[in-house]
Amino acid sequence: MYGSTKILNVTGVDKTFTMHLQDGHSIPVVKGLTLEVHSGECVVLDGASGTGKSSILKMVFGNYAVQRGQIILSAAGEEVDIAAANPRDILAARRDTMGYASEEQRNEKSR
Repeated sequence: MYGSTKILNVTGVDKTFTMHLQDGHSIPVVKGLTLEVHSGECVVLDGASGTGKSSILKMVFGNYAVQRGQIILSAAGEEVDIAAANPRDILAARRDTMGYASEEQRNEKSR
């Protein structure tokens, strides 16, 4: 049984990338994403390459802006909407509540 405390609530999130060097062509990456994570849960984002898994994590971490929706993180007893928060609030949430290890971080010895 998972904890009853909701620690992450993603609702109706859309993300589009704009290719500025290709006449502003837009590529929709995520549309209408909704998910909840409760304390004690282990969540896996699974899917083929190019389906938006890393983009979702970067939106939750606040590295990517969203076009629509909310990303509510329960941080230090308060709720922060990462999708709308100012940079200082995002940094505080990172410092106090969440961590992120990018797949791009590789040990040079393993290459």
